[in-house]
Amino acid sequence: MTSLAAILAALALTSVSAMAQYITGAAATCGNQVWATGNTLPATTPAWMNPSDPTWTASNPYTPANRAIALLNAMTLPQIEQQMAGPGGTFATQLNDVVGCGNGSRHLEGIAALCVQTYRITNGPPGVGTGDCATSPKATSLPGDLQLMGSFDPTLAYAYGNVIGSEMLSVDVQVTEGPGMDMLRIPQGGRAFEYASEDPFLAGTMVSQISLGNQSHGTIAMCKHFQGNEEEVSRTSASDVLAE
Repeated sequence: MTSLAAILAALALTSVSAMAQYITGAAATCGNQVWATGNTLPATTPAWMNPSDPTWTASNPYTPANRAIALLNAMTLPQIEQQMAGPGGTFATQLNDVVGCGNGSRHLEGIAALCVQTYRITNGPPGVGTGDCATSPKATSLPGDLQLMGSFDPTLAYAYGNVIGSEMLSVDVQVTEGPGMDMLRIPQGGRAFEYASEDPFLAGTMVSQISLGNQSHGTIAMCKHFQGNEEEVSRTSASDVLAE
């Protein structure tokens, strides 16, 4: 669980520079983040949000991995568990640092005392889709990843991701569930349109560019279904046990 928690902690530390536009009313700061007032923020900026903290040395530099470790060391087990599953439920006005949208099912609630921001998740991969809000946000309906792969054009893949990242900011979303990475082992797979290619070299080349284009906005691309969702018969109940 620790390694997964470290990944999630690193995600939670990702700062979205445009977040301030979604804060209603007066605001407070937490490191380089902007929060709504009323949150219990730390009196001083914690090490994982402060590159000038004496914790960081030449042998222990201010990197995402080291920041995540420092944050984990300061967290209780319940706080770590909280960051590993969305709470569900409804928030209609303001939840820490993101505005409400009438329904809540795909978000991880932040921990103000640790400078861990809330982040909202949207489905993908071909653009911003359904997610944390009751009504899907308006966004560009892009061609499926499979169609994009047929271009064999990494520059186009970057532009594709760039559209997704820019539109995520416009609807207050920090994470997208995509690009898709399964291997397309069967042509009748119900989600084949979401996936990149049966060729791992092509998939890796193109998906990396989608992710870079997306994340150029300070947003987070989350490759999904990397392995194990590659059949259609009983795909909602089959158990795939994968070797390391």
